[in-house]
This record gives sequence, C-alpha cells and structure tokens, in this order.
Amino acid sequence: MNTLLVSTVFIVAFSAWQTSAMLHSGQGSITVLEDKEYECKPFPFDPELNSNDIRVHLTVKGSNYETAVPWIESVSGKGFTGCVATSGPIATSRTISLQWMAFKHSDIPSIAFAKILSIPLWTTGTKCVVVDTGSQFSLESYTPFIFLTVIHTSPTKYKHDATSVWAEDVTKNDFKACVRELKNFDGVHTGVEVEVLALTYGAIMPSGWSIPYNKKVLFNNGYSPSANTGYSFCKDVSFAYPYFKTPIVLTTATHDETNIAADNNAITEWTQSVSKSGFRICLKDIQRYDYPNHDPITVNYLAIGSIDPCQGVTCNYYAECESSSPTNYACKCQACTGSESGPLCDDNGVTHKSRCEYELAVCNAKSSLGIKHNGGCKPFILERGRVALRLNATDVQCKTVSFKQGAFESSKGVYVQTSINYFNYTGNFTHDAAVTWVENVATSTFKVCALKAGRAERWTPDHGLTFVDFVAFQESPVGALSGRIQMPSKWWDGTTCEKVSFYTTTFSTVPYVLLTAEHNVLGQKHDAATVWVENPKKDGFTACLREMQNFDGLHENIIVNWIAFKSLPSKLLARQKFIDFPNSDLPQAGYHNAYCETVPFGKTYASTPTIIVSASHNSGTGAEGNMIPEYNTIASWIEHITNTDYRVCIKEIHKPNGYDPVKVSALMIGT
Repeated sequence: MNTLLVSTVFIVAFSAWQTSAMLHSGQGSITVLEDKEYECKPFPFDPELNSNDIRVHLTVKGSNYETAVPWIESVSGKGFTGCVATSGPIATSRTISLQWMAFKHSDIPSIAFAKILSIPLWTTGTKCVVVDTGSQFSLESYTPFIFLTVIHTSPTKYKHDATSVWAEDVTKNDFKACVRELKNFDGVHTGVEVEVLALTYGAIMPSGWSIPYNKKVLFNNGYSPSANTGYSFCKDVSFAYPYFKTPIVLTTATHDETNIAADNNAITEWTQSVSKSGFRICLKDIQRYDYPNHDPITVNYLAIGSIDPCQGVTCNYYAECESSSPTNYACKCQACTGSESGPLCDDNGVTHKSRCEYELAVCNAKSSLGIKHNGGCKPFILERGRVALRLNATDVQCKTVSFKQGAFESSKGVYVQTSINYFNYTGNFTHDAAVTWVENVATSTFKVCALKAGRAERWTPDHGLTFVDFVAFQESPVGALSGRIQMPSKWWDGTTCEKVSFYTTTFSTVPYVLLTAEHNVLGQKHDAATVWVENPKKDGFTACLREMQNFDGLHENIIVNWIAFKSLPSKLLARQKFIDFPNSDLPQAGYHNAYCETVPFGKTYASTPTIIVSASHNSGTGAEGNMIPEYNTIASWIEHITNTDYRVCIKEIHKPNGYDPVKVSALMIGT
C-alpha cells in the first residue's frame, strides 16, 4: 500500500459577480442484481436548479476491487438519472455508491473549460476524440485538471453502451477524451457523449463551490499489481487538513502513452474508504497483470466540502475544539470516561483520581493549577494478606476478609487483586488449575472466592488446603495506573474480552499488568472464569475471561479490576518480574499437564511474601499464528512459596501444533 500526503491547495477568493453560483453534490447507492449486470436510479436536486443547462459529473465509490463504470442520463434542473454497469462476478447482488456534483454551465465560463462532447459512432474497442481547449490554459504553469463523465442520450438505460472513460495526452492546449466499451464486441455505439470539465491548477472557484482541495495523484505503476488488491493499483491519499464531514470526491484518470496506445488500453478508477482525513483511490488498466512496468497514470480529484473550522484553533486549559457546523466551533472541556486511576496531588492539596480528572478540573476552573507530585496527597495505603480455604470436599469456597479498621476512606472504591497459591506445600504434586474472584468489595471488608477445576474429584496431599493472596488499595501508587473494566453485560458462553487504552503515556515499554474479576451477581459459581491479559502494549491491553465450564449459563455484571506498572515506590517493599513460558515442548504428565517454573527471589525474605500473578498472551501483530482469545483460556497460580523462591504454573488450551508462549507478571511484596 502506498501512502501519499497531499499538499494544501486552498481555493478561496470570490468576486461579486459569482455570488449566485451554487454547486450541488451528493451520493447515492445503486444495487445491481446478479442477473442484470447494470441498474439506474434517479438523483433529484434539492433545491432544484433554475436552468436546463446543467452539468453533472460522477465517480464510483466501491468497497471491493471489481470495476464498475457509471454514466448519466436525462439531466435537467430537477435532477438526473445515474446508472452503473458492473464487471466481475456478482454472487447475489452488489451495492455501488455514486458520488456526484452538478452545476449550471453559466456559472463557470471564465474560470474553466466545459463542454459536452459527442462521440462518433464506433463498433468495438476504444474511441478517442480530441478536445481543443484553445488558449484557456496556454499561459498556465501546469496542464489543467480534467474531469470526464459519460452521457447516454439515446437509447437510455442501454447497458451495451457502458464504457470506461479517461483523458489521454493532456497538454495546455488540448487532450483526447477516450472511451472503451466495457464488453468487447458489444454492438454499435451511438448517442454517447462525454461531459468535459477542465480546471486550472489552483483555480478560483465560484462562490458556493466548496472545494478546498484539487490535486493530481501520480501512479507510477512500476510493478505488477497483486491479488490482495484484485490486481488493482491503489494509493491512500491524506488531506493536509480534515474536513468537517466526509467530502464528496470526484476523480478522472489521465494517461500519456509510454508503452501502450489508447486504442489498446482501458482505464477505470474509483474511490474507496472516503473519510474526513483522506480516501483510497484504485484503478485498473488493460495491460497484463504480471507485466512489471505498467504505464504511469495520473488521477485528478476534487474533494467537495468544508475544512473543519477547528483546524488551526488552539484551546487553553486542556479544552478541545469541537465543531458544530462548517463555520462554528467552541473550545470545550472533555469529560473523563472509564475508571483509570493514576492520582495526582495539585498545589492546593487536592488529589485528582487521574491525569484526565486533573485536566478537567483545570479546564472547568479556566486557571492554571500546578502539580505538587504524582500520587495522592495523602499517604498511599495498601492492605495485603493471605486467606486459607478448603477445596477438598467442594470445588468452590468463599470467605469474608476484613481490612484494618479505618484503613480506607468511605468515599472511594477499593481495588482488590488476588492469586491462588499453595505456599506451605513443598512436595512434587502439581495441583489442578484454579481461579479466584471477589464479591461485595467495600471499604471495610470483601469476600474472596476460589474454584478449582476437576470438581474436587482428584485427591491432593494437602487435603484441599488452598490459599489466596490479596492486595487492596484505593488510589494507584506512584508510577502505576489502575482501573475497572465493565465486561459485556450479557455473556453466555466461551470467551469475552474488553480493550483498555491508557489515557496517559505513562509507560515507555510494556508494563506489568495484573487482573482480578469482581462479581456483582453474588453467589454464582457458574460465573467463575479464567482471567488473562491479551496483547499487552505500552499504551493498553485487552482483558479476557473464559468460563470455567462450557455452556455454563448467563454471565452478568462482571467487572475486572486491573493495575499496570513498571516500578513501584520503594516504601512498598515490592518487586516485580516477568516469567517467560516458551511452551515449545509438550507439558509433562508429572506436572499434571501444566507448565511450571521455579523462580528465585534473588534475596531471602524474613517471611514468605505476598505474591500476585497474572498471565499474558499475544495473538496480535507479529503473533498471527497464535491462538486467538475466542479459542483460548489461560490459568496461572503459585505452587509453593519459600523464603528464597516460588514456583509458578500455568495451563492453556493447546492448538493442533502445540502450545503458545505465555508471559506471567508477578508482584512480590514483603520483607
């Protein structure tokens, strides 16, 4: 794909005699059925034009790489009929958009060249007619912009006269308008005309003609087009400044003979993906697709619309410009979305939950407000601990945990992160995968739950003794971001994922990310799910959940608590580490088909630390061969913790040729 940045060509000046001029433009869709190959549709003007000398130009806007050729019929002050004929297969139907502009011929005689050109009778192939522009452009620095549209006069709605059209050998004095029948040997062609419009580069447009950009796009075509573009040549064109709303784009191809003459050629161009910031333009010629040097082709285009009035506007106090019309705009404060927490303390001793909340406060106050430091104004409070559960006679158990009295403020929510571990077990037994979640999270208590796979049918040497480590906090520590993700409100089966984008550019590399599910429908063990991070990046990640048992019923109102960080304040006595699981070999039966790694702390703790782990997996760019989340599930847990090391295990669903690499983020807190 080639990208082309368009330089600015503003067409601005107006004269008093041009005040009555008006340009109509618009678009409409035509659906062509499989057995018809062409279709026509009326396009009314609103308001009508008070003239019968109306000129209309059309361009096809398509979504695939099969060509289509348009033409116009029955033009009057009330409107016109637009038609399109297709090439290539149509399975059931094909919808094609036609973008158009219309104007009165009397509005442009002094600034452009316009005429209706009659094409003499021809029977097959290509027909070219010379168009003499006289001295209109002889003193200009550049050759003119040429725009051509085919007209059918008689008979109407006659698909056998469907043709491609392009300009050949354009000079300052003349050019050839060329048409070629869409299908070879398609009969005698009469009553075909070509609407011609030639404009000076950077021409002054009549008042009411809102065309900020007119430009020529060069396709060098020094390569063979590929199957990815249907053997078409395509380029992306970017506007230097965005439009207020999506513009109407008109195009015409021009060609100068290099290796192929017009009689042996056919050129058709069309637009794709038109947006406020640019569009994609594609074309095909008649040369062999595998020929390495197709002739260069230039495509002229007009983009009709208004530049966004916010362009060039600078707003103060973190406000952003918002436009309400092509001429009206205002600087507005931006509301914060999501629950991201990365607190800041301002010079007035006020804590703002995040950078966004701080900027919103400055914007609303319309005054500068300094930042004293990152983190909350009050000391950071973190509660951590370890909860013992028994999962020998049941596959799920919950327990209520109390925080220290007065640890957290009642006006703020509490984030909780949890992980399964078997910290006091030192044997070679590897446990089944298990998951945790929290419920009823308040400022004084919360409930933690754990469910293990296997329905408690497998004997364990610790008689089901299972521990859950937790950390709880209200405001993110300095250097971290945290938040809550509302998962889809109604999720029935399999995997569900939600993307998180960080508001700020806090991280220069991929951070550690920890996740824990929070259930708002209480006491429902069928909501138990594995939770993992998918496609972590420095600016965000995707949180994924998969139900522990397939077809386990409706899952509602599940939130995922998350925290992302690269380093944490030293006073937290925290360490962090990535543990890589390449998973290049099959898991061992002795590990109960889990992957496990023993990781040294690098120091000796006085007592076993609190450890929280979360798995992450890549299936995005650069990892396209990996399992996508819809077919995956990943569980991570700690098999044992000592004063000098810990053992991390994961399980994931395998694909036919093995297992994917997994990375585990680990947070350790202790002395």
